Amino acid sequence: MGLLTPEVRQAFISAWPEMEANPSAMIITPLMMEFIARKA
Repeated sequence: MGLLTPEVRQAFISAWPEMEANPSAMIITPLMMEFIARKA
């Protein structure tokens, strides 16, 4: 969806294995909903 810059995306991907291995790490993300409608 283009919400992250390539640099931020790569930083996230690089940090993920270390965070995943940490038993006290937790990720909290906002709820995301996408509605697609068409007017009749």
